[in-house]
Amino acid sequence: MRGAIFVELYRVRAAKKVDIAVPRPLDLNNAILPEFQQNPTQYALLYMADCVIKRDPQDARDVVLLPTASKAQEASFKKLIPNLGPCLMQGQKVAFSKPIIEGILAEVLYRGTVEPAPVAENK
Repeated sequence: MRGAIFVELYRVRAAKKVDIAVPRPLDLNNAILPEFQQNPTQYALLYMADCVIKRDPQDARDVVLLPTASKAQEASFKKLIPNLGPCLMQGQKVAFSKPIIEGILAEVLYRGTVEPAPVAENK
């Protein structure tokens, strides 16, 4: 569900002609919501997506912006596949589906186009 929301958010930004061409680099230390900071799987997925986007930004954007399960999206997925392995954290073994990849790419792309929320200070 989380991924689908980010896919839609990113598609809406693109439809509004918001500049999505070059997202800001993702600060993984501050990008993860507090409830995920101790979740190594969430961190690893964001790390992988950030790396894939840096290696092939156009196909990463296409995977998110093209209609889900379309032939065009499938072609972009095929171009991205070689980037997945090198972008995994050392020793990481994961199994994920195309919707998971689409969603995690969308999250990193979307977060790169919006101003980060201020980090709350502990008092």
